[in-house]
Amino acid sequence: VPSLFSFNTQGPATFTNRWVSNANLTLEHRLNDVFSLRTGANLFRRDAKRTEVGSRDQYNPITGAVQRGTARFRPTPEEGGGFQNDLLASFTAGAVKHKLLLTVDYQQQSEPPRRWNNTSTAFPAAVQTGGLLVARPDYSFTSYYQNAALKTMDEDAHNTTDVVGVFVSERATLLDDRLNLMLGVRHDRVKTRNRNYLVAPAAVQSLSSRETTYQLGANYHVHRDVTLFASTSTS
Repeated sequence: VPSLFSFNTQGPATFTNRWVSNANLTLEHRLNDVFSLRTGANLFRRDAKRTEVGSRDQYNPITGAVQRGTARFRPTPEEGGGFQNDLLASFTAGAVKHKLLLTVDYQQQSEPPRRWNNTSTAFPAAVQTGGLLVARPDYSFTSYYQNAALKTMDEDAHNTTDVVGVFVSERATLLDDRLNLMLGVRHDRVKTRNRNYLVAPAAVQSLSSRETTYQLGANYHVHRDVTLFASTSTS
C-alpha cells in the first residue's frame, strides 16, 4: 500500500506569485500651543497569480489513483489608498486636562477578480480518465501560460469599496492624574459597487451602509500598583 502522507497531489505546476507595492506619506504640524494637525496618506497595489492543478483528496484504493478536479488560473490584483486627518486640541480647563480629537478619514479599495477553468484536455488522456496514479504519478499539465485556448473564463468582475469616517473623542485627566475618562463617537459610511462583465450588458450591484458607534472607558489609579478600569464599545 503506497504512503499517502508524503504524496504530492499537486505537482510542480501549481504555484502562487504575490507582490505588494506601498507608498506612505505623513505630515505633522503644530499650529499653536493648543492645536496640532497630522495628515497621513497611503497608496498600495498588490497582486496574486495562482495556478491550481485541481487535485482532490479522494483516493481510490482499487485503482491506486487520486482524482483530478477542476484546474484553474486565478489572477487577483487589488489596489487602493486613503488618507486620515487628525486635529488634536490639548488644553487644561481648571483642574482637568483635556485631549480633544477630531478625525476624518477616507479609504478606497478595488479589485478585478478573474478566473479561468481548465478543460480536461489540459491533462494527459490517462490522467483525465483514471486520475493521478500514486505509484507512478504523471504530473504533465498544460497551463494557462502555455495554451490559453484550453481555458474557459467563468469570472470577470470589478469590485470597489469606499469608506468615509468621522471620529470625535475626548480624553479627560483629573484628580492629580489618577482618573482618566474617555469618550469617543464614530460615524462610518460604506459603499460597495460590484460589476459582473460576464453578463451583457454588465450587471452592476450597489450597496451602501452607515453606522454610528461609540466607545466609553475610565480607569482610576487606586494605588501605585492597583488600577481599576471599565470600558464598553460598539463596532
